[in-house]
Amino acid sequence: MKKKSIISLFSVMVLVIAMLGTVAYFSKSFTSDKNIATAAKFNVIAVDSKGNAIGDGQFNLGDELTPGMDALEAYSFKIDKNGTKVPVEYKVNFTMTGDLFPGDNSSPVELTLQSKDGDNWVDVDYSKPITPQNEVENFRVMAAWPHGDNDADFAGKTGNIKLEVIATQVDGNTVKEAKKMYDEANNALNALDAVGSGFNVGNFSKAQSNAVQAQIDALIAYVNGLPSSKGKTDLLADVASLQSALTKKVESRYVSYEIDTKYTNLTQLGLKLSADHSGQVIRNEEARAMMVSAQYQDYGKMFSMEYHPATKKDAAIGDQFKYGLRFNGGVKTIDVTFTNLGAGKWKIDSDWLVEKK
Repeated sequence: MKKKSIISLFSVMVLVIAMLGTVAYFSKSFTSDKNIATAAKFNVIAVDSKGNAIGDGQFNLGDELTPGMDALEAYSFKIDKNGTKVPVEYKVNFTMTGDLFPGDNSSPVELTLQSKDGDNWVDVDYSKPITPQNEVENFRVMAAWPHGDNDADFAGKTGNIKLEVIATQVDGNTVKEAKKMYDEANNALNALDAVGSGFNVGNFSKAQSNAVQAQIDALIAYVNGLPSSKGKTDLLADVASLQSALTKKVESRYVSYEIDTKYTNLTQLGLKLSADHSGQVIRNEEARAMMVSAQYQDYGKMFSMEYHPATKKDAAIGDQFKYGLRFNGGVKTIDVTFTNLGAGKWKIDSDWLVEKK
């Protein structure tokens, strides 16, 4: 028999409009009379799926909560800017109390907030403010109870969930700030080509390219928050080109490999690479003397690394070799760590050297 718990009441607080500071936003002085100044509208509303303003006691899960249950839609609501002309952001807060939701966060019940994106529902991180992209934003609350070791401890317990939606006026996004963010992201992108020096120039890491991607993601979100204008349209095109340039730059870094088992054992490793290896490496760190070369096979060049005759007898499991692999044809140097696992097995760690699928 399934153990059931009840959320007796889902309290939903009526939308709070945070108007603090709006006098400063809308203050205006005039040097001639008979001039009319009209403040922008601020009239955000939140309603449930039936169009009624959200309020207490609209949602009761009853005895539908059971261990192992799939996620179900517990509640849905929408926030309507209702003609509001000033930029706003939303904050969604959940306050959970009662025996079903103890203060140590051990409750097995999980709540997820989702928003409608086209025909799809996507998870929303409600710990952060939400910037609306549309006049009306649709949300739903999903409840789930994955199986856990403490399911029996919550049998028959009840709890209360309070949902609070706050709409707040915020400073609007500006084309000037967006252009500044674009310049910073563009400079960061170009800086990737200047990483390192000599044969190692342009050898940026995945962490470094991810940092640029994060800047572009922030830029995209900011530009999307701009009011419609030619400036916004132009910026969206520029950002798309910036994203395309980063994607191309990152894709150019990848080189795939296949292990040539004929030339791989405890003391040597042979790799068939998708790029033209020069036969040279930057020796950043090596456990023992190693010979590195490019050897021609029936399929073309093979990257070969083999213990030097003087150290071959000392080859051991755990030996590590950190090299910068150099290539011809404009392919940037790639950092790789090779670890001898014994029995002809080698571990290959790299941001950009990946096994061919």
